[in-house]
Amino acid sequence: MLWLSWSFDLTDKLPIDEADMCAVMGNLVENAIQAAEQLEGDNRLVNVRIGLLPPKTLVISIYNAYKGRLILDKNGLPVTEKKNHGIGLRSVRNIVERYGGTMEIETHNGIFNVSILMYAPD
Repeated sequence: MLWLSWSFDLTDKLPIDEADMCAVMGNLVENAIQAAEQLEGDNRLVNVRIGLLPPKTLVISIYNAYKGRLILDKNGLPVTEKKNHGIGLRSVRNIVERYGGTMEIETHNGIFNVSILMYAPD
């Protein structure tokens, strides 16, 4: 069984474009689920948290369990040798940067965590 936990604290109006939000969340959640599915038993965990900080800062945190060893490159993105892999996180980073935001990826003890801040355009 895959344990998926969602926590949303949002208003009706997002500070970023809906298409950008869909691209970011689609990539991140798909990656997290695919990684967690490689595990067995109760270790299959995905946690998604999204909220707003005043005045209009979007905060996204997604963590999941994963199997194997991950190496991050000099830009903080996972290194992969799989063909056509790794494009999604680069796309997410590009969207985040368009909003003057930041994206950090951390790995520790089999947990992969992506933390994002994105700011409403002026």
